[in-house]
Amino acid sequence: MRALSLLLFTVLLAPHATGQATDVLGSVQFETSPASPEAMEAFEQGVLLLHNFEFRDAQAAFSQARELDPDFAMAYWGGAMANNMPVWNTQDLDAARAILAEAPPAPTEREAAYLDAVRQLFGEGDKKERDRRYAEAMRALHEAYPEDDEAQAFYALALLGTEGGTRNFRTYMRAGALALDLFERNPKHPGAAHYVIHSFDDPIHAPLGLEAAHAYAVIASDAPHALHMPSHIFMALGMWEESAASNEASAAAGLRRDSGWHHATYWLAYTYTQQGRLDDALAQIEQMVARTEADPDSRMNRHHLALMQASYLVESGEWWIPLHPSLDEIDDLRMTTQAQVHFARGMKALDAGRLAAADSHITHIEQLAEEGTVRYGSDRGLTRVTAMVLDAQRHRAAGDTLAAIELAGQAVEVYESLAFEFGPPVPVKPAHELYADLLLEAGRSEEAAEAYRVSLERMPKRRLSQINAPATDAP
Repeated sequence: MRALSLLLFTVLLAPHATGQATDVLGSVQFETSPASPEAMEAFEQGVLLLHNFEFRDAQAAFSQARELDPDFAMAYWGGAMANNMPVWNTQDLDAARAILAEAPPAPTEREAAYLDAVRQLFGEGDKKERDRRYAEAMRALHEAYPEDDEAQAFYALALLGTEGGTRNFRTYMRAGALALDLFERNPKHPGAAHYVIHSFDDPIHAPLGLEAAHAYAVIASDAPHALHMPSHIFMALGMWEESAASNEASAAAGLRRDSGWHHATYWLAYTYTQQGRLDDALAQIEQMVARTEADPDSRMNRHHLALMQASYLVESGEWWIPLHPSLDEIDDLRMTTQAQVHFARGMKALDAGRLAAADSHITHIEQLAEEGTVRYGSDRGLTRVTAMVLDAQRHRAAGDTLAAIELAGQAVEVYESLAFEFGPPVPVKPAHELYADLLLEAGRSEEAAEAYRVSLERMPKRRLSQINAPATDAP
């Protein structure tokens, strides 16, 4: 049996020019069998990139490690792992299986356990079952090697991956406890801070992730996703200044590395609207328009542009601003994104007094809810809520306030039944906020105050809810 070597790595050579000699990606200790120094360096880099969700660069790093040392079994483990994006409920099954098919035998029982676990992840069965088996395998690995930080980190991530991109608080708290324990033991571990944030990024639990949020951008200051992730906690707590700074840094780093800037730009534009900085939000949209026109075939560009424009119209009330022509054909976008485009078009029609046109968009969203392709577990429910919110707005425009209130109340009930969604709201006009708006318009101020209170519990310091909420005598 080959001897184990202890790898301690903090700053690594970048695989591509970023204007700096090194990238700061965190600090991790990982025991592995020896490999060539060059392969080991590439492997080390891949692990850090993997923890920071820089999957494309991680794939390249592990591929380099395999090329440099084809007998380095853990490089095949890493290559497969880099094809799994658990929190995003996405994976490249064929690519991972192809890598694992070429893997040499692992030289130690522990490394064999890592490879066996990832084979569960990419084995037979549907994704949900494979995710569950992988989490069970990682639990066994963690229990067999309790001093192995990587087993603990990847077990926490495996638990997050079992929920299909939605939030089950019991599972998330289990993952959070593992990640928080590791973060306290190794405060420079990028995965620990990262998975703490993912576990606690909702308004109730976000205070538990605040220390990790402040630390993560420093731990991995050259990873665009790491620079963005603190805003998951900041947004959940209504810390708009910190959210803006986080996403400004992430968007700038993402543009330099061509990684993740779309997501950060979307969150940044929404954050600006919450600060009342509508001109700055519009400038972000204009930049996204320019990038979309430069690369009109990019579905990622169009997905984020759609969400940014729909959200901005709600936050600003400037319904006369046209949607970009690239959003005329949206069948290739995520179900909930298509629904927000139809919502925006329906609201524009209502603003122009065209109720029949709005009805058509309501029908489109309802059809999406029934027939659309689900990526995340709440997609169908969120699409259904979007249709109900637009239908309530339609009755509001027709002067039928009672029907509008009833529909908005039903939308709230459906939304409450769904797993919590973090980030900028979907629907872009939150059901709770609309329900409160309608109650206030009907003169039911006490009910409206309670509805706004609930709205602000779910979305702390949301600007429109704060502006519209009636003053109360409560301390």
